[in-house]
This record gives sequence, C-alpha cells and structure tokens, in this order.
Amino acid sequence: MGDPIAFIIHYLLSAVSLLFLARFILQATHADFYNPISQGIVRYTDPVLNPLRKVIPTYKNLDLSAFVATWVTCAATIGGVAAMTGRFDSYVVVEILQSLGLTLGAIVAGVYRTFDLFLYFYWIAIFAMIIISLLAPTTYNPVTALLRDVCEPVLAPARRLLPVMGGLDLSPLIVFLVIGLLQHYLLPALFGTLFGGGP
Repeated sequence: MGDPIAFIIHYLLSAVSLLFLARFILQATHADFYNPISQGIVRYTDPVLNPLRKVIPTYKNLDLSAFVATWVTCAATIGGVAAMTGRFDSYVVVEILQSLGLTLGAIVAGVYRTFDLFLYFYWIAIFAMIIISLLAPTTYNPVTALLRDVCEPVLAPARRLLPVMGGLDLSPLIVFLVIGLLQHYLLPALFGTLFGGGP
C-alpha cells in the first residue's frame, strides 16, 4: 500500500516543483509573460507565491519565492517518499538522508534536487526546441516562442564559443556537455562530499 501512494506523492509533488521552477526561470530569463503558457503558469503559482513574496522579496529578475517554493516542494517530496518507503531513486539523496537523518537530510537534499531539476529542465527544453525547429522551422506557436525565450540566455554564451557554421547551430552541444558534467559529476560530488560522506 505504501509504494503506490509514495509514487503518487512523488509524481504530484514533482509536477508542482516543476511548476514553481518554471515560474522562477520565466522571470529570470525575461520570458514573455503574455504568452498563454506563461499566463497559465502564473495563474497556478500566484496563490502560493504572492503570500510568500511578503516574506521573501524578489531580487532584480530573480523570483526568490518561486525558488524557495521549488526547494520546499522538493524537500517535501524526498521526506514523504523516504518516510513511506525507506528509499529514494537518487543515490546522492540516499547518502544525504543516511548522513543527516530524515528531516535535515530532506531539507539539504531538497537543495540538491532543486538544482538537479533545474538542469533537467534545460536539457528537456533545449532538446524540445531542437526537435520542433527540425520538424516545423517556420511555424509559430506559443510553445516554440516560450522555449526560445527560456533557452536563448543559456545558448547565447555557448554560441560565442562555437559560432553557427554553415547555418548549423552547434551551441546546444556545449550546453548539453556542461549540463551532463554538472548533473552527473560535479553536483553529486559536491553534495556527496559535503553532506553524504563522499561522491
């Protein structure tokens, strides 16, 4: 009985975490808030974030309340699933929980999960943008427009290192490489060493 309920909790809270993270990224990248998808994200997140902003103000273009909401939701996901099943799907999270205990471990692991989710978000967003540009390069739709708004601040620095050659933009390769290094090596090593006793 515990596992199916834990799966549902994991699924729902992960979706909520992604929603708060998307809100953070939208503001951080100055994405078009009049885009219908942006409007939907704003509508669903404002009931939680508006009261939270009274305690955690926005700094420049960083919606810190959305970041904190992502962190808290990730921590709740980890704590809830670990309490019900005694395990989690990330070895780094497991190490942190074993080292710090359930409550403090979930709080710290929530930070790790937030950064990991951020990297995963960009991997999916850039991949989706590439696929859409190949299948329908001249078609405008809200999804394509929003993906460009969100991904361009990340792709632009990579494009300066690896300029467009013969009409082929290879900048996503650099970004995918950096995301892979951060997600699979640097981030686990950092949190594993600081809080889990080793990478």
